Amino acid sequence: MTAQTLQRVVVRLSTYLTESGVTMNRSKSRKLLKMLDDALAETVGEGVADDVSEAQLLSRAMDRLPDYFPVVEEAIPAPAPPLLRGSIGYRAHG
Repeated sequence: MTAQTLQRVVVRLSTYLTESGVTMNRSKSRKLLKMLDDALAETVGEGVADDVSEAQLLSRAMDRLPDYFPVVEEAIPAPAPPLLRGSIGYRAHG
């Protein structure tokens, strides 16, 4: 794996996190690098050669992303009050 490949993966992951609302600071950047190191260690542990493609590394890192950067679920409010059955006062026919 070349340094450029690793750099592209880091940039793509960092951009993804930033666009997801994560403020990248020193500690988050270190966490990102730790996650990437764990993804690389996983490929070595499986007996895969050092020639890991960019797509493989990015896929492994994206699979690990929720473990390192939990997704915050936003509560979306109801668009309108709930509908309730009621009468608006029409007279009975007949």
